[in-house]
Amino acid sequence: MPDKEPKRLPLAVSPENRDETTNRDAKLINGYVEQVGENAFWVYKRPGLGVYSTVTAAQGLGVYNWLGDIYAIWGNKLYKNGVAVAGTVDTTGGVYTLDACLGATPKLFLHNGVGAYCYDSTNGLVAIPASVFISATGRTSSGSAVITEMSSITGLVVGQYVTGSGIPAGAKILTIDSSTQITLDQKATASKAGVELSFSNKGIVEARVKGAPYLDGTTYVMNASANIYGSGINDQTSWDPLNMLVAQIEPDAGVRLAKQLVYVIAFKQWSVEVFYDAGNATGSPLGPVQGAKVNVGCKHQDSVRELDGTLFWISQARNGGVSVMAMEGLKASQVSTPAIERLLQQADYSTVYSWAAKVAGHKYYAVTLPASKLTLVYDVISRRWYQWTDANGNYLPIVSSTFSADQQPLLQHASNGKIYKLEMTNTTDDGELITMDLYLPNYDGGTRLTKYLHSMDIVADQTNGSLLQIRKSDDDYQTWSNFRTVDLGNARPRLTQGGSFRRRAYHFRHACNTPLRITSVEIQVELGTL
Repeated sequence: MPDKEPKRLPLAVSPENRDETTNRDAKLINGYVEQVGENAFWVYKRPGLGVYSTVTAAQGLGVYNWLGDIYAIWGNKLYKNGVAVAGTVDTTGGVYTLDACLGATPKLFLHNGVGAYCYDSTNGLVAIPASVFISATGRTSSGSAVITEMSSITGLVVGQYVTGSGIPAGAKILTIDSSTQITLDQKATASKAGVELSFSNKGIVEARVKGAPYLDGTTYVMNASANIYGSGINDQTSWDPLNMLVAQIEPDAGVRLAKQLVYVIAFKQWSVEVFYDAGNATGSPLGPVQGAKVNVGCKHQDSVRELDGTLFWISQARNGGVSVMAMEGLKASQVSTPAIERLLQQADYSTVYSWAAKVAGHKYYAVTLPASKLTLVYDVISRRWYQWTDANGNYLPIVSSTFSADQQPLLQHASNGKIYKLEMTNTTDDGELITMDLYLPNYDGGTRLTKYLHSMDIVADQTNGSLLQIRKSDDDYQTWSNFRTVDLGNARPRLTQGGSFRRRAYHFRHACNTPLRITSVEIQVELGTL
């Protein structure tokens, strides 16, 4: 006789992969979990992608909401609300970080470690030149703006800044008079021959890492040597080389710069350092926050993403660990599970994308590793991990995210020129079916005795046209039966004559243009004697 009380299979699963692959064990693909009681859960199919805007197909390199307009970089063009602005941008540095500053003319600042640009409605797209530093010697005369006996004028141009003994702060080249003489816009304060002079254009430092946080009027960038440079006040076209400090608690390389609360966060190879606006009169305004150091670094700069003030990133440590970390209120904690870390440990990091979104009461941080064909999604609300894919079962090709005027999350595709809304009302991805796959853990009912499955009842929303496919594996996910189909439009969707097993795993698949919400699967089992 079967058991009087049916057993309920657990559907609210987290990844349980036993190794660095996703071939076996429990997982949820293209879905998410919502807890509705102490021990009650609903499993949903994930939101779909509806087209928000379309331009000519090109490489997606960043999207941003600024002053109510949507700016997106496609290939070498910057678009405002779907219309290209004049000028071109670099494409070799990958996805851009976009930030803004205030001032009389607010500007949008975009850079990807190679190219750096400012945009505003008056001046359009303006490339920021790389910093140039030239050294020469000359003779100064107190009270005179003329410098004679120049050792070289190669590379000098009008407007370059000049520093040296007896040269007032902020002095610039006014004219280049001859091959041995220049005139400044300020008078020297001392007379001396053979003065060491330094000339710079106050351009942006080269070999930058990504990220450009704005704090108290200054935009900051960092290079691979962990030198942090500050812009002029609300002027991202001017970068004084003296406005610099080094993140040097540890001698590791700079990876990414970000912001949390009123702090600048320097992600480095093996550590994270924190700085605040100390209001220094000279040099950099920043000062280190003592005791705020994190003893793990950043695996890849493009894994860093902010969501509601929390920073997420893939971390690495000197002892070899790879994790996903979250920093909230300067406190860092690990959010990845051992199963997720097994996937990350062996992943290919040649290219990394990340994005974040808030939809239907959930907050998601997603990281994509295209070479490993993997998109992992962390649900901040339920603290669970999922795998999301495209219609072909590959990674979800989203490179960046922002939000629309009506607060809908917007996601930029990697290559097709489309920005999508992520919405619960979309049950497809731009017309392509979303296939939700739910793999359950092996079930043996607490005994190795043979069991016979009399019936299986699906407890889910009753939706016309919604079909659930079910198959089983009795040999530890190695082989699978053919799918059987249950119509969720029926009042009592169920299967009968489930056969015998000792230990069994189930795979549930939903590939219909309908929503899905399922809470449990009840099985009526009879125990055997062997």
